[in-house]
Amino acid sequence: MTTFIAMTNELTESEYGETMNGKMQDITETAEPVVDIWPYVELLVSAEVVLHYVFDKTLVESVYRSQDGVFDHILLPPAIPIAL
Repeated sequence: MTTFIAMTNELTESEYGETMNGKMQDITETAEPVVDIWPYVELLVSAEVVLHYVFDKTLVESVYRSQDGVFDHILLPPAIPIAL
């Protein structure tokens, strides 16, 4: 059995910018899971970056793909509840 260890690291502004090649395309309605993001999201919950509710309900706000198809950006609901 393979052991999986989830690790995250914060990107610099430059590194983040490198993930946006061309126009980002909204693929929220058609995106298929390629990687299980939830072990990573669980780490963000522990760091209080993401609400536990988002993790428990596996909530994804939107998904964008770089024009060259190399990077997907998965946007989760905000960590701080927003009163409307």
